[in-house]
Amino acid sequence: MPRRESTGDHNVLIVAKPDDEHGDCVEAYLRSRGISTARLSLNTVRHTGIEWEPGGVLHIYEGNAPFVVDGRTTIWWRRPGRVDVMDLDED
Repeated sequence: MPRRESTGDHNVLIVAKPDDEHGDCVEAYLRSRGISTARLSLNTVRHTGIEWEPGGVLHIYEGNAPFVVDGRTTIWWRRPGRVDVMDLDED
């Protein structure tokens, strides 16, 4: 899913599984209003580029365009999925 760099005061990180219809509707509505959005699922978080910057700023990457999560970002949390840990050592 393409992500846009957040440049305005309104940006929303949607944490929901890719197949969540409610999440899809919210995302489509926000984008239709010109609000920058990004989608993150715990199912795919291990394969997502995420960088943390001191001061509490996150940069979430897909392709070359980061989505900035900072103190102005709204996070919409819905059915976030689960991180797959089956391939990790028990320790």
